Formats: sequence, C-alpha cells, structure tokens
Amino acid sequence: MQWFLFLSGGSAIAYYLFMKICYRRIAFASFFLGSGITMLFFAILWDNGGDQNKVSDLWQDVIGIVFLMGILFFVFTQAMILFYGFHDGKKKGDYIMVLGAGLNGREVSTTLRLRLDRAIALYRQCPLPMIVSGGQGKDEERSEAAAMRDYCIAQGVPEKMILMEDVSCSTDENFAFVKRLLNQQTPHVLLVTNRFHMCRAARIGAFHGFRCECFASPVHTATAFNFYVREFFALWKTLLCHLFFLICKKRKQ
Repeated sequence: MQWFLFLSGGSAIAYYLFMKICYRRIAFASFFLGSGITMLFFAILWDNGGDQNKVSDLWQDVIGIVFLMGILFFVFTQAMILFYGFHDGKKKGDYIMVLGAGLNGREVSTTLRLRLDRAIALYRQCPLPMIVSGGQGKDEERSEAAAMRDYCIAQGVPEKMILMEDVSCSTDENFAFVKRLLNQQTPHVLLVTNRFHMCRAARIGAFHGFRCECFASPVHTATAFNFYVREFFALWKTLLCHLFFLICKKRKQ
C-alpha cells in the first residue's frame, strides 16, 4: 500500500505541475496538488513492519478499506459518465442547444470550440434553430453566447438560425434560462457539450423538464483526466442537491 500511495501522490503532483506550466489557469488543478501531498503524507507515515508503528494496524486497515471503496465508487461513476459521453441520441428535436464554456479573452477556448464544431456538424445534418447558452465570466471580455454566435456565423450558420441566452453562469442556469427564453413546458433539444460533461448536463436538463438527445463532443486530451475527475464531484453534488430539492418539495405538499 505504501508504494501505491507514493506512486499516486507523486503522479498527482506531477500532473498538477504539467497543467500549471502548460495552461497556467485551469479549473480544479489544485485538487491534484492537495491530494498528492495528502497521499505522500500517509505514505511516509505508513508502517512496513518495523519496530515502531507510525500508523496503527487498525488505522492502516481503515485507510486501506476507505481508499479501495473510493476507487470502486469512482470507477462506477466514471462508467456512467463515459456511457453518456459516447452514446448519441436520435437526430430528432426542435432545437440544437450548445452549452457554453470558458473564453480566451474574446475568443472561444479549445473546449468550447470542440462543442461548437460538433454542433455545427449536427446543424448541417439537421438544420434546426441553434441555441447558444452562456453568460460572461469575471475574466471574460464578453458573454460566451456572443462568442459562440460569432464563431457559428463564421462557419456558415445563418444568424437568423441562432438564439442567444447570455446571462447564465452555470449548467443549471443554462437550462433554467433557456426554458424561460423558449417559453415551453418540455423543450426537445439536441444537446451538445463535451463528453465529460454530458451525463450531468443531461440529468440537469431532465430535472428542468427538457427532453435531451445527447451528442457529445470530443475532449482535449491533455486536460481530459482533470475534467473527468472534477466531474465525479460535480455530478454527485448535482444529484444530491436535486434529491434534497425533491424531498423538500414533497414535504411541502
């Protein structure tokens, strides 16, 4: 177990340094630094049968069991995320809906460009009105929706076929504000986002009453692991929040 903690901790710290050097600012990267330091800390304290027990046998067993259960839970969740990311829906709906992602100044980021390229390819097969959804972040020079609209127009999508939702700051708000924009009880959309994000996005969409046909875009290879790990926590946070909301709603009835 000790060697595994050393290897995992060192790898996590190395991955953090790689992302900071190559990308400088990337969401969730600090998680790998923190988890790497924690694993190295336990690895140093781990007892290898010497005379002095740095960590008692009981705590070693507890840590080992928790670590194993965490890995199994993580693998189960990632299997669910991967299923949604590689399983296309039916090309039938009323709109193509593209969820926003961060910008590089005024221009679309690599993550967002991958989403838009998939949506544009889908539009060429199914020329439906396209909804671009995303507000303006603190470090962005304009709304994500505006940058998405301009990118789509430059790729040949007619401006009249593009609807903008430009105030949302989260996936939950994407769907809430788009539903308000469309003024429909059950919008039927061809949903486009990255593979790591599709499972959570589709479930949030269903929570808001959307019928979602999933069409996931590829993931930037170098940062894929970071976002898949981040999505593990984001997905369960969303599911627990929705469960809490439904329980509260049921109690009020």
